[in-house]
Amino acid sequence: MSFTTKIKRRLVLLFTGLLLLAACEEGIFKSGLQEGVIEYQISYPNLAEDHLMMDLLPKKMQCKFKPGMFTNEVSAGMGLFKSAVIYQSKEEHLYHTVKLLNTKIFAELDNPDILALNDGFENLEFKPTGNKQKIAGYNCKEIEVTVPSDSSWTFLMYYTKEIDIPEANFRNPFEEIDGVLMQYDIVSNGLRMRFSAKKVTEEKVPEDEIVVGEEYEKVSSSELRAELESIFNRVR
Repeated sequence: MSFTTKIKRRLVLLFTGLLLLAACEEGIFKSGLQEGVIEYQISYPNLAEDHLMMDLLPKKMQCKFKPGMFTNEVSAGMGLFKSAVIYQSKEEHLYHTVKLLNTKIFAELDNPDILALNDGFENLEFKPTGNKQKIAGYNCKEIEVTVPSDSSWTFLMYYTKEIDIPEANFRNPFEEIDGVLMQYDIVSNGLRMRFSAKKVTEEKVPEDEIVVGEEYEKVSSSELRAELESIFNRVR
């Protein structure tokens, strides 16, 4: 397999992985702030600014939420490409959407998809440092995190308890942390990413912005992955 092909396949998993990890924090919408937008900045600590992947990678994630539903969306290529994960509590489903020009498809994410995305980023070790920091207007506690699959990799994570959110990290690798994550690292298919909350806004969010549009065609999870690979194969 060529280096370029490996990069493209890594990007396919990356887009799904970064969205899903954030999306699995479904408790964030059960109490406290009930409706609004959270904006995260995405950085790549292990990639140089001039790395050939950098222009293809998302730099921001926007989370829109209201009671019982939310979406996490990233975009690249000056907005020509968009990918999102949508959660509907009444249906108990996670949907993954992909939009590129006239291509609009979506698939349901099942348990094997979720488990695969956390490969190599499991059983994290947490060590509270006692330090505190304010992020996006919230007082946050600091934790040193060690990744057992790579004992040389540690990073600092910040969470807040000022937002009362039960099970804020349900089904993600930070599940034992009782608070809302405001800065954290993840890994997807070997690529490390850092999410930093920059702004939390309370506002009305139209419901039609947190549903799968009627113009989207339903496909299998494997077909959606194949389409993503095809998209990146066209990137030069």
